[in-house]
Amino acid sequence: MRLEDCNINCNIFWDAGVVIKRADSRMKEVRSTKEKQYYAQDILGEVETLLSCSYYNSQSTDCLSCYAISCRYIQKYAQYASLVKNKRKENVINK
Repeated sequence: MRLEDCNINCNIFWDAGVVIKRADSRMKEVRSTKEKQYYAQDILGEVETLLSCSYYNSQSTDCLSCYAISCRYIQKYAQYASLVKNKRKENVINK
């Protein structure tokens, strides 16, 4: 689902969406895994913000839609996050 197609009435969602959309389009332009990891971290950071929203209401369709979309982004970009975590572990072990 494209962010532009969402009908979510929430400024937090749309503020995060600007960063997500920009990072997502840049990820499609770059080739190196390291650059993809960089942009994936931006996306996952915004997704984390959405998932930990203090205004979350389980009765709100906007919140439920935001949650579902955020979970899809985690599934899509988690591979890059795990690469970053594995690289950090390697750096700690090699020191």
